[in-house]
Amino acid sequence: MGGEIITKKEARKRVAKTKRITMVEFDDGTALDGSINPNDLRYINHSCSPNTYMRRCYHKVEFYSLRTIKQSEELTCDYGETHHDGKLKCRCGAQNCKSFL
Repeated sequence: MGGEIITKKEARKRVAKTKRITMVEFDDGTALDGSINPNDLRYINHSCSPNTYMRRCYHKVEFYSLRTIKQSEELTCDYGETHHDGKLKCRCGAQNCKSFL
C-alpha cells in the first residue's frame, strides 16, 4: 500500500513545507500522505470538470470513472475543499472552471 496514515495535524505541518501535495484527509482526524511510498494518487490532477470522482473510506482512497476515459487521457478529479482556502489559482481550463482551489 502506498502512503502513510498520519494525524490531520501532522498532515497540515507537512503540507506547509512542500509544493507538491498528495495528501487526503479522512473524517476521523487522520490523513493519507501519498508522497510516502509513492503511489498512483500523485497522477490524479484537479479539474473543475473531472473524469473521475474520489471515494475516501477505511483509510483508502479510491477513484471511479464518471465517463469513458480514452487511452492516454489525463485522469482528473475535483479535489473539493483544499488547504489552499480558495487562494490558489485553478489552471484546469474547463469551461465551468471555478478559478480558484
